[in-house]
Amino acid sequence: MQSRSVDKQHAVINYDPNKDEHMVKDLGSLNGTFVNDLRIPDQEYIYLKLSDVIRFGYDILFIHLTHRWLRL
Repeated sequence: MQSRSVDKQHAVINYDPNKDEHMVKDLGSLNGTFVNDLRIPDQEYIYLKLSDVIRFGYDILFIHLTHRWLRL
C-alpha cells in the first residue's frame, strides 16, 4: 500500500492456524494502525473479526474474512 500516511513497514497481518483467526500488529508506525477506529498498541497482535475495518494511518483497508482466507 503506497500512501503518505503509511510507513514502508507499517503493520503486518498474519494468520494463526491454531485458532483459525487472522490478526494484525502495528510495527511502531508514525500514524498508527486502527481496528474499527481504535488505535491498536504497537507490537501487539490484535485478533480480527469478520466485520472489522482496518485503517493504516489515514487509509482504510476493507477486508473480507472467510474461513481460513483473507481477501484484500
